[in-house]
Amino acid sequence: MKLIDLVLQWSIYLSVVINAIVVYLNINKMWSRKQEPVVADSISVAAQLISFVTIIPFLISYSLKGNYGDALYQFLWCVYTGFLIITGVGFWVKEHRYLGIWQKLIRAVNQDKNEVGNLVKSLRSSTGNHQIVEILHRLAWLDDELDQKERDYIQLFTNQLEIDSEFILDGKPPEEGIDKFNTLRQLVQEYLAIEPPTEQVQLLGDLVQALIAADDKITPEEEVIAEEIAGMVDNSANRNQTTSYAIVIHPKNQEQETVILTAMPEAKVECLLGDRAFVAGIFHTRRYAELVSESYRQKGWFTVVHENDFPSINSTQQDAGSAAYENALSA
Repeated sequence: MKLIDLVLQWSIYLSVVINAIVVYLNINKMWSRKQEPVVADSISVAAQLISFVTIIPFLISYSLKGNYGDALYQFLWCVYTGFLIITGVGFWVKEHRYLGIWQKLIRAVNQDKNEVGNLVKSLRSSTGNHQIVEILHRLAWLDDELDQKERDYIQLFTNQLEIDSEFILDGKPPEEGIDKFNTLRQLVQEYLAIEPPTEQVQLLGDLVQALIAADDKITPEEEVIAEEIAGMVDNSANRNQTTSYAIVIHPKNQEQETVILTAMPEAKVECLLGDRAFVAGIFHTRRYAELVSESYRQKGWFTVVHENDFPSINSTQQDAGSAAYENALSA
């Protein structure tokens, strides 16, 4: 037992030494920039004051009890927090040299008060928040029921953004069958087309995954659409082209070719193994491509899902292919 206490005591002393190095490195990094207004304005003086007040009781308590290692640890953070407070009020900023220390402090606190809502306002004003809500709504209804946990999850998100979602949540989407997937994927495409910030795109991916798991059951349909949306989000957020899959339709005769072209005039014509074929859509996952391909087969069309290795298909033609499958599904 004494050995354990000894090891712990030395571990505390080692932590204090490491903490002293961390504090020094942080202060050293800011020291040459302490007189710059942008550095001073980037520090929340109110937050540092609160932090300082919470550290003091621990420092006093450890000192009175003789826990000098813990006391020294708290003292070091007192020093660092004090340095941040002094820097944040603009003590070294030339533009504020005519202000007294209390005037500087009041100015810094008032600045914090004026800027406290900036982050929330930024999120609320972000482009596409209503589109995200619509995507989540249709995703929740994918299994033809809106679980209370799913409703609560969407409500929590909309409440944080101060968006009225009752008119959305109370109505079941009209789409049935493959059209549910079609509409949901199209909404994601439209959202990504407005080029939201990367952080917001990644947020959409996280929200989709969390909503699917909210009701403690994940259906095969939810797995398929979640994988497809994850591929779309990754492709958009990372700006790199991930593996994609093309649906190729082989018409049986001239009459069927005419029907296909009428249903999807944007389909890309390819010559495969000497036969005319139509690229009817480009998707991010094979499972989703197979799902859409099956809907074509129900029309009596012969379709095959290929890994997209057609060099003639660029991103613009991929969009056209997606539009083609949307037209065909609604035909």
